[in-house]
Amino acid sequence: MTPFSGPISSRNIRALVTAATVTVCSGIVGVLYYQRINSVPDEDYPLSGLSDDQLRERISEQQEKAKKCGSLVAVPTTEQAVEGGWVRVAENLKWKPKGSSAIKRNPFLPPYEPGLCIGDLAETGHRLLLNKYAVMPGHLLVVTKLYFNQNDSLTWADFKAVHRVLQALGDRAVAFFNHGPESGFSQKHRHIQIIPDVEYPLKAAYKEGAQVGFKYATRPQASIEAVDSALKELGLSWSPNSSFNMLWTLDGPLVVIPRSRDATKDGGVGVNGIGFTGSLFVKSQAQLSVVKQQTILGGWGIRSVTMPSFRAATSTMGQVPLPRFGHTCTLIGGARVVLFGGATGDTGRYNITDDTYVLDVESNMWRRVDMRKDSSAPSPRAAHAAVCVDHMQLVVFGGATGGGSLSSDDLYLLDYRDEDRPEWVAIPVGKGPTPGKRYGHTMVFHKPVLIVYGGNNGTETMSDIWILDVDRSPFLWNKVDPVGGGKPAPVPRAYHSADVCREGPATGMMVVFGGRTADNQSLSDAWGLRQHRDGRWDWVEAPTKKGEPPEPRFQHVAVFAHTKFIIVGGRSGDVSRSLATCVYDTEQCEWREIPSVQRFRHATWMLGPLLFTYGGFNHVHPSAPTNDLQLLDIERALGLVLPRTAAPPAAATEAAQQHEEAGPAVGYDAIMADARVPQQPQQQPMAAQQQMDYAYQGPRPPSSGRSSSLSPSLREGIEQQQSKGTWGPIGAPALADKVYIASERDSMATVHQVGLDALGEESKRIRPPGSRPVVTPTRTRQLNSDEGSLHHFVIEQLLRPESWQPDVDPNRFILQPSEVRQLCKSVLQLLRKQPMVLKLRAPIKVYGDIHGQFMDLMRLFQRYAAPTDGPGGDIETMDYLFLGDYVDRGLFSLETICLLLALKIEYPNQIHLIRGNHEDPAINSSYGFRDECKRRLRDDVDNDPNCSWAWFNKVFEWMPCGAVIEDRILCIHGGIGGSIDKVEQIAKLERPLVVAQQPMSMIDQQVTDLLWSDPTDSDDIFGVTSNETRDPDGSGHIVKFGPDRVVQFLEENAPLTMIIRAHECVMDGFERFADGRLITLFSATDYCGHHKNAGALLFIRRDLTIVPKLIYPVDRANIGFGAHDTPPPPGAGSDMQHLRRMQPNWDASITSARPPTPPRPIRDLHPPPGSHSYSHNHPQESIPLPSAAWA
Repeated sequence: MTPFSGPISSRNIRALVTAATVTVCSGIVGVLYYQRINSVPDEDYPLSGLSDDQLRERISEQQEKAKKCGSLVAVPTTEQAVEGGWVRVAENLKWKPKGSSAIKRNPFLPPYEPGLCIGDLAETGHRLLLNKYAVMPGHLLVVTKLYFNQNDSLTWADFKAVHRVLQALGDRAVAFFNHGPESGFSQKHRHIQIIPDVEYPLKAAYKEGAQVGFKYATRPQASIEAVDSALKELGLSWSPNSSFNMLWTLDGPLVVIPRSRDATKDGGVGVNGIGFTGSLFVKSQAQLSVVKQQTILGGWGIRSVTMPSFRAATSTMGQVPLPRFGHTCTLIGGARVVLFGGATGDTGRYNITDDTYVLDVESNMWRRVDMRKDSSAPSPRAAHAAVCVDHMQLVVFGGATGGGSLSSDDLYLLDYRDEDRPEWVAIPVGKGPTPGKRYGHTMVFHKPVLIVYGGNNGTETMSDIWILDVDRSPFLWNKVDPVGGGKPAPVPRAYHSADVCREGPATGMMVVFGGRTADNQSLSDAWGLRQHRDGRWDWVEAPTKKGEPPEPRFQHVAVFAHTKFIIVGGRSGDVSRSLATCVYDTEQCEWREIPSVQRFRHATWMLGPLLFTYGGFNHVHPSAPTNDLQLLDIERALGLVLPRTAAPPAAATEAAQQHEEAGPAVGYDAIMADARVPQQPQQQPMAAQQQMDYAYQGPRPPSSGRSSSLSPSLREGIEQQQSKGTWGPIGAPALADKVYIASERDSMATVHQVGLDALGEESKRIRPPGSRPVVTPTRTRQLNSDEGSLHHFVIEQLLRPESWQPDVDPNRFILQPSEVRQLCKSVLQLLRKQPMVLKLRAPIKVYGDIHGQFMDLMRLFQRYAAPTDGPGGDIETMDYLFLGDYVDRGLFSLETICLLLALKIEYPNQIHLIRGNHEDPAINSSYGFRDECKRRLRDDVDNDPNCSWAWFNKVFEWMPCGAVIEDRILCIHGGIGGSIDKVEQIAKLERPLVVAQQPMSMIDQQVTDLLWSDPTDSDDIFGVTSNETRDPDGSGHIVKFGPDRVVQFLEENAPLTMIIRAHECVMDGFERFADGRLITLFSATDYCGHHKNAGALLFIRRDLTIVPKLIYPVDRANIGFGAHDTPPPPGAGSDMQHLRRMQPNWDASITSARPPTPPRPIRDLHPPPGSHSYSHNHPQESIPLPSAAWA
């Protein structure tokens, strides 16, 4: 008899009816499912016909998808030894979401979060899901498609569905079912859980007669009859009040364990079903204490299943340093870590040293570095600061020498590029003020400046900031006075921690945590020090939206791993008490805890996904330092995969697969294999470097490990006779693997983050409800002239993302013609000073075509911050670039262009406007802008050469035609056509630039290509071809250019590596071409009411990661007219109501007379499940994205 066969009973009849009911539809169209396998929702994905290999592959694919989309939350655990075995401490179960007071939905019914549903087990009426909050890798759920109560009896169909999954997973997989009020289930919907890989085999643990310390019944194989028999033996039944756990494997045995209220539950500890497979989970150190006190592990038979998360590496070899504290360990590249200084010895017999050791982390080998006699080595010191400033080079500053004395305030550089002849060099600093002697301070390097903060000078604790620019010789210290304005600032402190965030919303900030005050109080606050574009510095306190801040501490260390700020070790007033390792997520503004290192006055560094600590004191013996090397796998501790830098798709995918398949490391060598970095030969071409450098290495040396020399100024200042070098090159642009999407489906207008390969799917919520940025319009300043206040008036009236509404009278505008001319004259003065090709910096936001669809511009500002220095704005931290086509077709071209011109006047160095093909009187006279000026400004556009429309076009003729971001990304409106080979050709175009309607010269053709040309329809069409859509007469002047032209152009204009252009409607708001080397960007949604396309902006981070941010068309009949569903102002009549709900975003007459250019053609006939049928965007690189949490 098979496990799911048996006589016809009422229970089996019910199962047959259930299975038949839920499968009849799928049976009818089953063949069609297989033909359209890539277009069905996950919940309908047929699993029944898959082989075991295919089912395992499907599970892996969905698991990766869920991870990328943020649907899967791996609950990190650590293990600690207690009497009887190991205990998994799942402390992060404390912050598992508890749900809101709103109506709770059933997570086992559709719709599912992306990736969580594996597919449909149609034959039995079940679905296979991933457990969202998984404490074990690959935790699966078999759930009934229709609702059945968990306390009802199982059916043969339940067993058959589970058997199908176990068959694919093998004999190490364990299924378990919880029944009754004391069994531990939390969802009443019928579900059976499956753990795919258990190291505690049931067959060996629960053999007949085995003594395991609790009552149980076992049967050789799982079946309904076997369960009934076991329950009868235990005096149990299927009654809802009868509690038991049931476990079984593919080939047996079946184990049934009766459950009653555990004595340990009074202490907050209980065993659930998975506990009987060999894993006891507790939620806190307090619960762990209960387990230790009650010595219950032996009775339960709990055993070790994996290595602990925070553990000692294997014994280091070579010339191992003496135990010490107050030292520094600095990663300098090539898996080399330099230890300098510190104190050795025991209480009362400490010896301050000037030791220099180098650890090769890959070989686990220490080497003592003996300097030449003529080397200017630093004096012995502890509590100093050290930081890497370039590949194989570090700088040391400050410290204490013992006996109340402090070391000098000289700067010393260790040059370790030649391992056989390393050298300490004293850096000459010019005359002037210096930070002075101090200890317990921090020093970071944020290219090109060293930043020293805080510490104690022997008489007082400080909160001062000093910087030294290594690119300027002579080197001088400068004290920074952050702007106050009543803002709070950190109190003076010593023994704090600091590091620079190099990715995400806090990019460029030095983040400081904790420390000790002058009156010996421990601190627990976190602050970010940032420099504004205008040179100002200020402090911003780190916001906390979730989790509790860490306990106050000092003598700890902090490091960044991508966007995660990790607080390691430290002590409080009670030196015997260890403190948890705490992680601050700068994207989500969330604190969480991971295993404790139980050290203070130690050193810490990151390499790959591994966090290392060395030396310091432990809390058990706080008087004797250690010399042990500990490591923590941050990926496993946080339940995430840290981002890797850009890689070819195959390499990135292969690396990810290897990481997933590797499983828990079994030793130091296995752990290090995950952190090793391919060696990079000198002088590699940029493309070769990018392909090789795909393994995440933690916070890198400032030169990314590619440069073999000091900066020119630093080298000149130290050794004039040596050749000059350069800082390492900036990274190549890379499109992120996720996008932001602003949802209009709920009243909160939330922003979601989804994978690039699933643009049509919903994913995790980025902002909490109600946290949309609120933009306060810039207030009119009191100026002496009307000219100076005009642009402020425009900004005040129009920059209202939350509340802007069109005028009740569609023929009215906020400015008079004379004021428009005044606005244009002011902008002209700025544009005449700018070059034809702008040189811009990141971070920057790039916008595509707007075409007078002003509400879309407001929606983008509302969802993703606006260019203002008020609340909800981000102009102080980034630039804005608009790629042209501001006017025509839309109803609000005047609002669009006037606001952008006013912003250009207000922020001339941050707002950048380049020209599109509609910024041309020959075009905008026919596509709506001229008529709008005539109607709303009552301009005599036919006879008055001084009319507003004419002045707008004068401005357009002086607009730049291109921009280059960080020497890597060329931004233009149209394309390169067949005539543009060099950026210099664009730069040499003379202004005012009048566009020839029929090109008569090479210059004319270059302008036409620049403003009008498009990429070919796919990457498979090469060369320069005709553009029938834009050139129906076949004149040959408007063309399309192939991917080969893009590659050739970028090669000839190195170091350019990407082109961003606008000009074409694309369905996702952005689209890649030429294997990702060109991106088309379009910011207006539902272009002219024809295409239902999304609109997008591109946020280019400082590391040149490109983050798409999307909005989708709004159903104006249901949501309203404006940027959101804001009620009409008081007193508004039916005309306003009608206007809000019925007036379109575009000019219907122009659309009818001159239909818009259709979007780029569809390539994929069978897109992946959940994606748009028109999406051209598929993942290439794997770089997670930040949210604008505290930029």
